[in-house]
Amino acid sequence: MESHQKDSLTGLANLSHFMEEAAALMQQEADSGRVAFVFFDVDNFKSFNKKYGFQNGNEFLKGIADLIGKAFPGRLSARLTDDHFAVMDYKENLDERVNMVLDGVKELRRSINAELKAGVYVPDSAIYNIALVMDRARMACESIKRAYDRNLRYYDWSLEQGLRLKNHVISDFHTALDNHYIQVFYQPEVRTLTKQICGYEALARWKDPVYGMLSPAVFIEVLESVHLIHLLDLYVIDEVCRLIGNMIKNGENPVSVSVNLSRLDFQLADMFEEIEKLREKYDVPARLLNIEVTESALDAEAELLRRQIDRFRENGYEVWMDDFGSGYSTLNNLKDYHFDVLKIDMNFLRDFGKKPQTRIILATIVDLAKELGMHTLAEGVETKEQFSFLRAIGCEKIQGYLFSKPLPLKEVKELDLPVEDVRQSAYYNALGRVNVLSDSPLRDRDGEYRLVSRISFAIVEQKGEHIDCLYANKAFGVFLQSVGLEMPSTLPAALERYIPVEDLRILRDFLAHCSRSDKEERMECIINSNRCSFSARRVASRNDGVVANALVAVRLP
Repeated sequence: MESHQKDSLTGLANLSHFMEEAAALMQQEADSGRVAFVFFDVDNFKSFNKKYGFQNGNEFLKGIADLIGKAFPGRLSARLTDDHFAVMDYKENLDERVNMVLDGVKELRRSINAELKAGVYVPDSAIYNIALVMDRARMACESIKRAYDRNLRYYDWSLEQGLRLKNHVISDFHTALDNHYIQVFYQPEVRTLTKQICGYEALARWKDPVYGMLSPAVFIEVLESVHLIHLLDLYVIDEVCRLIGNMIKNGENPVSVSVNLSRLDFQLADMFEEIEKLREKYDVPARLLNIEVTESALDAEAELLRRQIDRFRENGYEVWMDDFGSGYSTLNNLKDYHFDVLKIDMNFLRDFGKKPQTRIILATIVDLAKELGMHTLAEGVETKEQFSFLRAIGCEKIQGYLFSKPLPLKEVKELDLPVEDVRQSAYYNALGRVNVLSDSPLRDRDGEYRLVSRISFAIVEQKGEHIDCLYANKAFGVFLQSVGLEMPSTLPAALERYIPVEDLRILRDFLAHCSRSDKEERMECIINSNRCSFSARRVASRNDGVVANALVAVRLP
């Protein structure tokens, strides 16, 4: 092979020589049905270059070329472009040779997430168009780029159907926007303390006149691949701002809405400026529009994204980390970025009833988020058991089919779920900052981190002489039993039903005192003939006179 036919870096054939030789060899193998084409692509190669530099990146590519040469000796092989390679071979025992390359790359890639993917096409005997052949091998490879448990796929006709759908999405996208084939669905976010809707997540749904309801998994990935995703996301935000603006004008209760932004959004547009224009256009307060950033977006352009996140937060928006634990998770993200809410990925709940360690992991995540000053929301909640557990560990909000799937807002309203008064959101957010898993829940979150022994703990809400128990852990139930009282079977619950009147008066006076104090208060008293110690601290108050106190109780010897 002459020098002008070779790739200068790897010594393999270059693109033009490969296509010319492959076309000729296909003619020789006409009607044999034995020929196969393999397309290799390094997934996430840009991250490799970014971390190790271009020189090491080139060494990595040369290492792949060496592996291909050893696995396919004497066969036509090439480096097509950048991190793309191709091989023409016979289909017998092909998987074994392909896997030799895939396994060898695992030793080359060091610790970075750079996978080698392979797509294979075995052309019919009547197909001689080498460009079509390579397109189909490449299509098979690209179809598994985001499949983290799969590195090899053969072309089949379902991929051709997918290509037609992809082309339809691209060609009809602007028509779909203009004609509102793309609609905004809303999934309620429910506060665990009250079971009231405290917000919505806005999600795009495409009802196409030709293909019917298109899956977001299809059209979002396509729009990302052709760099149109920012237009979709800004369309959704425009619709959301119009909705909130109309609610405010009509004197309705304007519940906050969270919207999703991807890594590409920040690269393709100045999302802060664009969203500010839409928010101001409809006169929507920033506190009613929450910005969700998927954790996978944090993998690249870290400095750009950090500046954008800070910019949003500095101007009154909440910024949420979406899909925490979805596969990209790193605790460094919690160290390097400032988020207001941590959204726990739904995958954690899929094995909730089968794997006991799931509960431990969920509780640990909530505990960590609270200690870092973040609120928590769990996605994918489908059962009452899951809801009860999440409420018990102090997870503040949930989303899931237990309450509603994503629906047009009109249909969500028809579910007749209670909606939180937006004026009380700050009150409940203050309650949510209490870490019920901590052994020092009365501690100010800005204080020094420390651990002490397990304690009985509750959150009680007082207005005048009426006291409700909003939350109580199991230890608090044990305390009540130890002094001869009954634990409320459901919460919230009025304490006058469970505590003798005279003892309740003492507790009421103590809580009233705490409500006027800015520090932790202590009291010893007799409850149901048992000597007890109470510590309490005011957590939040509302303008209607309601005050919430965090309460720790101990039965003394």
